[in-house]
Amino acid sequence: MAYTLLLAFSTVQALVAPPARSATAPRATHLASTVQNPYEAVAREPPSAEAGLHGSASCFLPVDQMDSSVMWPRILRIAGMYPGVQSGDVAAVPATPPAPAIGEWLYDFPDAHGSEFGVVAVPGSDILHAAEDPVAMIADSASLGLLIEPQECLVVIDRAETDYDDRQFFAYADANAVVHVRRLDGGSAYSPPAGWAALGRVILVKLKYDPKTMAKKGTWMEEDD
Repeated sequence: MAYTLLLAFSTVQALVAPPARSATAPRATHLASTVQNPYEAVAREPPSAEAGLHGSASCFLPVDQMDSSVMWPRILRIAGMYPGVQSGDVAAVPATPPAPAIGEWLYDFPDAHGSEFGVVAVPGSDILHAAEDPVAMIADSASLGLLIEPQECLVVIDRAETDYDDRQFFAYADANAVVHVRRLDGGSAYSPPAGWAALGRVILVKLKYDPKTMAKKGTWMEEDD
C-alpha cells in the first residue's frame, strides 16, 4: 500500500511540475537594455520645407531651450501614506535615478516588468498647466525641421486639442497609423485633410541647454522671418 501511494504521488508531481528551464533559454532583462534606440535609423539630413515642418509657410514650432541655470526636477516614487508607512514599504521603493546635469533632463522606467511607459519630468509652466491631456514624445530635432545640430528633444502634445488648424503643429496619424509631427494644409474647419487623424496639438518642444545654439544668432528661422 505504501509503495502504491508513493508511486501515485510521484506521478502527480510529474504532471504538475513546471518544465525544466533550458540552460540556453533567454532570461528576462531590464526594459532599458532591450529597448532599441529609436534614432538609429533616423536620417540626419533636415527634411525639406515642403514636408510641412518647422519654418514651412512661416509657421514655427513652439521651441524652448533650457539654459545653464535650469536644474531638472527629480522623479520620485511614493512609499505610501504617513502615518502608517512600514519600514518594508520604504525599503521596497526602487532607487531614484541620479539628478541629471544642469541644463539636461532624464528619463525613467520605474517598473520594467509592469508599465511599458517611462516618465520624464517637465518644468511647470502656464502652457503645461492649461493642458488637459499632455503626453511627451522623444524626437530627433532634424525630423522636426529645426535648424540646429541634430539632437534629442522633447515634443509635448495635448491629446485634448484635435481641432484642425493649418497654422498649428499636430501629431498626425496617416492612413497606416504612422505618426507625423507637422502642420497640414487643405483641411476643413475642424478636420484635417482626408487620410489624416489629429492625435494632439504640439504645445511645447523642449531642447537641452547648448551654449553653441544659445550664443549663435539666426539659429531660429522666426528671427529672420
